[in-house]
Amino acid sequence: PSETELLREDGYGSTARAASLNTPTPKRGKTWFIGMLLAMTVLCTVSIVQFLKYKGRMTNETTETNSKDLPSKKQPMDLDPTNKQEQKKQQQQQPQLEKETQEPEQQQEAWPENSIEVPKYPLRDVSNYSMSMSSMVRSANYGSLASCLIYECTSNSTECDTLEPTNYNHKGNTTDNDNDKQKPPCCIHILRDMAKVFDEEMSRLGLDYTAGFGTLLGLRRSDRLIPWTVDNDYIVESYQVGNAMVDLWNATKTGLAVLFQGIPRMCATKDFANGQLVHWEVASATNYKRETNLKDELWNQGYPYMDFYVGNGRQSKPHDHGGGTPDDGESSNVYFSEIRECLHLYDDVFPTKRVQVYGKSFGQNVPAHTDQVLADKYGEYWPIPNPRKSPHGENHVCGPSNYW
Repeated sequence: PSETELLREDGYGSTARAASLNTPTPKRGKTWFIGMLLAMTVLCTVSIVQFLKYKGRMTNETTETNSKDLPSKKQPMDLDPTNKQEQKKQQQQQPQLEKETQEPEQQQEAWPENSIEVPKYPLRDVSNYSMSMSSMVRSANYGSLASCLIYECTSNSTECDTLEPTNYNHKGNTTDNDNDKQKPPCCIHILRDMAKVFDEEMSRLGLDYTAGFGTLLGLRRSDRLIPWTVDNDYIVESYQVGNAMVDLWNATKTGLAVLFQGIPRMCATKDFANGQLVHWEVASATNYKRETNLKDELWNQGYPYMDFYVGNGRQSKPHDHGGGTPDDGESSNVYFSEIRECLHLYDDVFPTKRVQVYGKSFGQNVPAHTDQVLADKYGEYWPIPNPRKSPHGENHVCGPSNYW
C-alpha cells in the first residue's frame, strides 16, 4: 500500500513512519488522554476529601449524641423508657418547685452613699396617753404665734444648697454699703438645724416618728433636704404618741414650740440655736407665699417651720372610709394613713428604721420600706426632682392601687 494509505489506516500513523516522511506527528490523542487522566485524578481527590470531612462530622455528632444518652458513671443505666421519661419530667419541675418554696428576699434599699442605717433608741410606753385629738389641741397653743420667732432668712436655693454650717453671725447695718451687710442665714440651713434638734429630743423622750413627704423625699434622693422647701414634714403613728410629745416637749431646751393650726406644728423661738437666730428677728413676716389674709398661718409666713401628721395606728381601712381596727375582719391587710388621701400598708411604714443623714452628721427615722412609701405618695418617678420647685411640693393622691 502507498504511504498515504498506511497513514489513513493508522489514523495518524506511527512516529517512525511520520518521521521518515518529514511530516509533523499529530499529538492530540496523547494530550487528550493525559488531560482526562489528570481531571479524573483531581475529581477523585476532591471526592475523597469531601467524604472524609463528612465522615468526621458525622462521627462527632454521633459521639455527642451518645454521650448525652449514656448515664453517668455514678448512676446505673436505666433501660426502662418509662422511668427515663419520669426522671426527665422531674428534672424540669425541680427548678419551679425550688422557686415556689423559697422565701422571697426583702429588697435592700440603697440609701445615698453618705447615709448609713444605725440602731434605733429605746421607745417609751405611751399606752397611758389619750388617743383623742382634742387632748393635743388643749395642750398646744391653739393657732397662736405668740411664742414663735419671726425672722428673715436667705432662700436662694442655689447659694444655700451646701453642707456648710449655718451662719448665724450678724454684723448689723453699720454702713450704707450693701456689700458690707451680712446676709441672713440660709432658710434651708435653719430647717436642717431644726431637724437635728427635733430628732435629738425625740430620741431623748423615746418617742417614735418618721420623716415624711418632702423631707423624706429629699433625704432619700440626696442625703439632704430639698433646697427650696419651707418646712419639715414628720409623721407620728397615733395621737397617743402625739399627745406624749406635746406633754413632754421642752420648748426652752430645744428652742422649738408646739402649736396647733389644724394639725400640730412647731416653730422656732428666741431660744433656738442658743439665741443666735434672734439677731435676725423682724417685726412681721412679709414674705407671704399665698393670701395675705392667712398671714398668721405658719405655712404662709415664708420662714422655716415644721408640720406633723398624726395617724390612727393600725387599720383595716381608714376611718374616713368606714373602716375600723384590724380585728373587725374587714380586710386581711393592715393599713396606715397619715392623711385621708394617703394610704400605705402598715408594714411599709412601721417599725421605722434609723439612718444618719447630711454626711452622717445626725440621725432621722424613716419608714421601714421608704421607696414604697415614696412611690405611694409621688408615683414611680419620685427620684426625679420636680422642675417647678414648689415650696410645699405637689399634691398627689396615694395608696395601694388594689385598695381604692
